[in-house]
This record gives sequence, C-alpha cells and structure tokens, in this order.
Amino acid sequence: MSTTTSLLIKHITQSQKQKEVTANEGLNILDQAIAKVSTHQLIQNLGVTTQEASTWTAGATDRKVVQKITVTDDGLLTSIVVSFDSSGTGDAKGILYAINGLGEPDAFIDSTAAVTNPSAGWNTFTFASPVSVTPGDYLVGIIADFDFVLDRSASGEEVWWDDDTYSDGAADPWGTLNFQAIRLSIYAIFSLLVSNVWTMSASQMRDGMHIIEGALTANVEVVVPDRTKLYCVFNNTSGAFTLDVKTASGNGTRITQGSTVWLYCDGSDVEPITNTGGTKNP
Repeated sequence: MSTTTSLLIKHITQSQKQKEVTANEGLNILDQAIAKVSTHQLIQNLGVTTQEASTWTAGATDRKVVQKITVTDDGLLTSIVVSFDSSGTGDAKGILYAINGLGEPDAFIDSTAAVTNPSAGWNTFTFASPVSVTPGDYLVGIIADFDFVLDRSASGEEVWWDDDTYSDGAADPWGTLNFQAIRLSIYAIFSLLVSNVWTMSASQMRDGMHIIEGALTANVEVVVPDRTKLYCVFNNTSGAFTLDVKTASGNGTRITQGSTVWLYCDGSDVEPITNTGGTKNP
C-alpha cells in the first residue's frame, strides 16, 4: 500500500469518527433538552367537581365555609363554583382565603360578586378581576346572609366554617376555627390565560418538553420569553380552536392539535424544526 493511499484511508476514518461524535453530541443535546417535562393545563377545575349525595347545612344566617384546593402553576382564579342542595333566599359570595402552615384558614384574599337567591345545583361566583395565584394551597368557599344547604360527601378533608356578618364582608383574618371532616361540592376555576393569551414566565419555560392541555373556547396564543432556546411542545388541547407559540413581538408557529413539534426561538421568532404538525405563522 502506498503512503498516499494509507494517508487517505486514515483521513476517511478520522472524518467518519468525527461525524459519529457530532451525531452523538446532537443526540445528547436533544436528550438534555427534554430531560424535564412540564404539563400545563390552560384551564382547570380545582376541587370537588361532583355533586355529592349527602348535605351540609350552615345552621345559621351570616355564616361562611371553605375547603382546600391546590394550585400547581402560576395563574389566575376566575371563579368559585358551589353546588347547593336547595335554592336559597338571600345573597351569597364566593370567598378566597390563604392557608397557614398548620392547614388552617388565615388571611382573607378576595371575594366574588354576589349571587342573589342561588338555585339548587351548581352556581358560579365570579371574581370582578381574576386573582393572581402562585403554586400552593388555598381555601375557597362561600359566605351568605341566609341559612344555606350544600351538597357534600360523608367524609373527606377538613372543612372550615365560622360565623361572619355578610353585610360587612368576610373577616380578615379568618376568626374562630371550626372544622368538620367532610367534602363539599366546591371547586375553583383556574386559568393560565389572560384574554386568551398565556405569557410563560422564564421559570415555566425552563423545561425542554411542554405538554399543553385544556378545552379551548377561543384561539390561544402562548407567548414565550425572548431568548434563544430549543424546546418541544405537544398540543394536547381539545376544541375547534388554534394554538400559536410566539414571542411578544416576533413571528410564531401554529401547532396542530395532537401534534408534537420541535421549536427553536432565535430570541425574536419561534420557528418549527420538525416538518409536520407545526406551521410558521407570521
């Protein structure tokens, strides 16, 4: 074998090894990018969403009751939904309280608009302005100026109640700690959306794989930070509406429902890398 042929074979072998190293590095980068997976529910019902078979009676006018919900993402509470076993005559409001380290009601956070003469079944109490919340436990319920009857289960987590004059608003802090081990049919509606736009924070964007879920009621934009990043998005939503991922001022990508798409943000625009399921959407 000539010296020239020997050098050529050595060069080809080194080039092949370099290609293998480059390919392996690329796979390592992708592995690292999706090492952590985040699931984001655009809209969630937090609490007890079934109409339980038993009942709980307040037993007096001017009384309030709350139970725990758990928030797992930064977002907004838009309303509180309560199932009454029978219709009421009077006014009621949804109430939101902080919870202390012992699991007890603490500071008052906000109340909803009033509902007059709630009907039997589910009643929705809506906040005048959605309440910003961070991950953690909260207490939601109602306060009323009439003796109300709610649907409940025979057992469950602790429910807190107290006497509280409706006309001057819910007390801050809570008051007397009365509790029962039951489960009331009460839940809160949580949303990541503001006017159908979800602006992801840097911490929310930290992971490499994002599963977006929820029943869409309008076209939604997911606004990501203006930073260079490679990530993957699975559009697991339902409803006949679109989901676009973009920066605040740049172009974005529309992701088809049921599709998983690799995206690259260059600090301005969000571009699809994979050629199926994602369409560049200026």
